[in-house]
Amino acid sequence: MSNLKWFGKFCLVMAIASEAGSILYNLKNGYSAFYLFDLSYKFSVSNNLFIIYWGAILGILVLAADLRKGNTND
Repeated sequence: MSNLKWFGKFCLVMAIASEAGSILYNLKNGYSAFYLFDLSYKFSVSNNLFIIYWGAILGILVLAADLRKGNTND
């Protein structure tokens, strides 16, 4: 169970970093921050990084459960 929690938190960090990078890339190229943002594609199997986004959902749930219990040290 600890590995699953670690994986979820890792995927959440990776998804946040990926989205921040794409926002900076779009701004650098002169587009709006959310240019070509398609949430359905992010979770689609045709996306190569879909495991990161599904793992991010798991990470959100793990963090919410940890915060509800008051146990953030794992």
